[in-house]
Amino acid sequence: MKLKEQFDQRQTEARDSFFLWFAQTIQSKWNDATSLLLLWLFTPILVLFVISLWTEPIYLTRGTISAAFAFHVVVARGVDILSTRRSIARVLIGMVVVVSFVNVMGYYRKMTKEQWRDVAAYIDPTL
Repeated sequence: MKLKEQFDQRQTEARDSFFLWFAQTIQSKWNDATSLLLLWLFTPILVLFVISLWTEPIYLTRGTISAAFAFHVVVARGVDILSTRRSIARVLIGMVVVVSFVNVMGYYRKMTKEQWRDVAAYIDPTL
């Protein structure tokens, strides 16, 4: 039992030292607002991922919705920074439009008709 306790203690120390290193790196390179924003963006995603590695998988997209606002703020800051560099901004906006258009075309090419009549017939056989 002592060996397992030592392993658990070392695993906890390694995890804590990684998070401490990550926080110190963020704090040394960016100001407080940017570091808080990046922690807000990555913490929900990383926590769910780490929990999914050691227990049953719980990493679902609905669990990362709390990071959506931080993601949009990061994107807005990037657009604000790129507003001074018009040529790079145009290329990036063009790439986003092309990628979005490809995904939208794939979505609308498939016929996705939900089978509500079958559901109603299953619930009430007299229909």
